[in-house]
Amino acid sequence: MARIFWLRGSLAVFAGILGLATHADAAIFTVGNQPDCTHGTVQGAVDGLPPGGVHEIRIMQGSYSAQAIKIAGRELTLRGGYVNCATSTATGSSTLSGSGGGADSVITITGSGNKIALERLIITGGDEVF
Repeated sequence: MARIFWLRGSLAVFAGILGLATHADAAIFTVGNQPDCTHGTVQGAVDGLPPGGVHEIRIMQGSYSAQAIKIAGRELTLRGGYVNCATSTATGSSTLSGSGGGADSVITITGSGNKIALERLIITGGDEVF
């Protein structure tokens, strides 16, 4: 029996060495206009993410105008549709709009190593940027 436990422990250590274990520096930030939200803007949440890790930004339901979100070199899920920043399940959608801002894309992704997921978001009003 002791040998089986040792084997399981060894596999866990091996997985950790290979980087298969979850990242301790992963963050979940919330965006909205309520006191329990971590950030008031999507860009503020993106800018506040720690380096490395697989992160998540949860966005309250509603429409957010003048958006020109810049993301570089991230593993990140942007998910809209949260009723408030205290809930953990999205039930609706959120709108990210470029209207009312400068001539820019609503979301710009640059750099290498990006893995970006957009969920429950309506993206509108962006400008073509050359």
